[in-house]
Amino acid sequence: MINRTKRGMDMSSPSISIIVPVYKAESFLHQCIQSILNQTFKDFELILVNDGSPDNSGKVCDDFALKDERIKVIHKNNEGVSKARNTGIDASIGKYLMFCDADDFVEPTWCEEMINKVKDHSVVICGHYLNNQKANQNTISPVLLGNDGDYFSFKKKDIFPYYQKHFINSPWNKIFNAKMIKQNQIRFNESLSIGEDLLFNLDYLKLVDEDIIVVNKPLYHYVLRDTDSLTIKYHANQFDIYKQLFTEVYNCFKLFGVNLNEIKPVYFNLYLHALNHVFEHKFFKESKLSFFKKWKYNSMVLKSKEFTECLQNAQITDMNNLYVSLLKSQNYLLVYLYNYLRHVRNH
Repeated sequence: MINRTKRGMDMSSPSISIIVPVYKAESFLHQCIQSILNQTFKDFELILVNDGSPDNSGKVCDDFALKDERIKVIHKNNEGVSKARNTGIDASIGKYLMFCDADDFVEPTWCEEMINKVKDHSVVICGHYLNNQKANQNTISPVLLGNDGDYFSFKKKDIFPYYQKHFINSPWNKIFNAKMIKQNQIRFNESLSIGEDLLFNLDYLKLVDEDIIVVNKPLYHYVLRDTDSLTIKYHANQFDIYKQLFTEVYNCFKLFGVNLNEIKPVYFNLYLHALNHVFEHKFFKESKLSFFKKWKYNSMVLKSKEFTECLQNAQITDMNNLYVSLLKSQNYLLVYLYNYLRHVRNH
């Protein structure tokens, strides 16, 4: 680990530790790091965790560390983004924690706006830009949900609309109290490749005893690149992952006092996505399962208590009536034939 900081000598701690997991990010890492170094708020350490990148990402990190004493670089074997973030948490010494992904970048006031609103037992959320490079679009996604002004707050029992709009899922639009995280051993689940961010945030929110504070400004740039992503890869156990996430979300929201009837329609769409995911054409080469095993797995999904229950509670007025009937029949062969013919017709 390269750690060139004056704080290493005078034992003082920065206000914020910013953790960036780095893997195969050589072409866009400069923009990410520079946007953090350009912050109007200067009292931070930047922890770059090189997760065994096979390209020159590690060298980029080291070069920046030689130029700025606030930067720590940790080089480790490739073990995934959750392990990289956890490694950064363990190495951090700041009072607060913030996260940034290596293929994204931030506005100059990202840190300043967030730390000005955070309290010892709270969490602050900010809006973001959605940068779609392939479509050359830059969409503003503020947190505003019927609220006026640059700042507002809401109670945990009212969290569902923000969860539904995906403002609860990610760590990069939030600032956390580091002491709360470390004392309660809150970590990213290293066994999951989907939803580990959400579970981390929910574990933290369980400890928050104040209203959730919102900076209603787009301070983070979430960049959709035309590259490989976990979100578009094949996951043979996607339904099982969604079941685990549903259980965690359900129990957590029950604790918060959320209306639980709102959750099941959301998870019906996720379960339906998992069902279609197994036979999705672009994943044929990635999946090693035979047609029979895929059919058997999806038959299990279709007949499962979780799928059946969510189907009954789903808002399906916008779906084809025939397709809904086929789902309710629990005959996956008919569902497969319907989807196959629809795919052929559309292509």
